[in-house]
Amino acid sequence: MRFFNKVRSQSLSGKRFKKYVTYAIGEIVLVVVGILIALWINNWNQSQIAQEKQHILAENVLEQMKKDVLEIDKVMAKMDEQEQIYELILMDREPTENEKIIKFKEAPFLVTVGFTILNLEPKVVNQLSNATITDTDMKQTLNAIESDYNLAHNELGLSEEIIVKELLSNLGYLRDNYEWYYKLITGQSLQVDEYAYFKSSDYKNRVAHMELIAMDSYYSNLSKFRTSLQQHIEAVESLLK
Repeated sequence: MRFFNKVRSQSLSGKRFKKYVTYAIGEIVLVVVGILIALWINNWNQSQIAQEKQHILAENVLEQMKKDVLEIDKVMAKMDEQEQIYELILMDREPTENEKIIKFKEAPFLVTVGFTILNLEPKVVNQLSNATITDTDMKQTLNAIESDYNLAHNELGLSEEIIVKELLSNLGYLRDNYEWYYKLITGQSLQVDEYAYFKSSDYKNRVAHMELIAMDSYYSNLSKFRTSLQQHIEAVESLLK
């Protein structure tokens, strides 16, 4: 009897041990599942936060691109007006009375202080340079935008340096050679005989050179950059829908 009681006791102990092990494994599984669920929720939350940040970044870049397009349009419109004056100064025929008035008014400033440049701000590049983008399509689009902005900064910046150097050179020439220079700088009216320089070959050569570096280089780069921006605007708007 004692033998059978001992066997029975061992059997019960074995069953209890198995139940304990099963229970313990179940607890471990529940804990692991709980941890996995918590990690999944955390990752999902982080993903949502990242997507929201990317969405905000894309909206900011889109807004700035639209502003830059408007600024480019203003500069190009001004340059279109200047182009007409360049042609008016350089033409061989006798100007009309209205054209004479325009030449009289614009000539002193055309190659000195009467030029508008874009001065493109680095806002977009600054926003994108340190951004972490996980969405593949968004990343490709924003990388292309950053690349085009960097290219525009380099090309337009180089053209602007050349133009500013030319303007300063022209101002220096007038300062060193004409007594009425101070009138030009202070906005005073020139006498009729003082306008003689603006009919000279030297002045026309300077106008022709300014037209070359402004219209053939700077205007062309502005137009190319504007086209790129318009394409990027459409791409970002499509991604944000």
